[in-house]
Amino acid sequence: MSRLVTSTMAALCSLAEKRGYSQADVMECVVSESGGNIIVDIDHGSFPSYKGQNTRDETSNAPRCRPGAALTSILSGFGFKKTTSCSCGSRARQMDAWGCDESAKRLDQIVGWLEEEAKKNNYPFVRIAAVAIVKLAIRNARRAANQ
Repeated sequence: MSRLVTSTMAALCSLAEKRGYSQADVMECVVSESGGNIIVDIDHGSFPSYKGQNTRDETSNAPRCRPGAALTSILSGFGFKKTTSCSCGSRARQMDAWGCDESAKRLDQIVGWLEEEAKKNNYPFVRIAAVAIVKLAIRNARRAANQ
């Protein structure tokens, strides 16, 4: 279940900037907007904090590579959204905790997660497409971390 909080766009953007992310990086976690207030899903992969984990690389002060957030963004662009019964948010956070190198090593595991969720939700699944999407997410996350 997602945890939703009320905030303002200015507060979200300030938090994102402090943690090394752009406004575009975090917009996926905004659920709704009304009258200057926003509702934010703090469990979404694009939210700039993970239960107290530092979102910057400890050694270089550069933003951490976030392949889970990148994968969430790609899948969201195809119209796939988290449901209350899926493990998507926790798996995206796990990928972000692993970073790009470890996520690349665990490509088969991540593709397996996608297949599992596709079957649960009666979505079509094509393994070669899933592999390409996960690789694209990792590549996008590396690029974002190196900007």
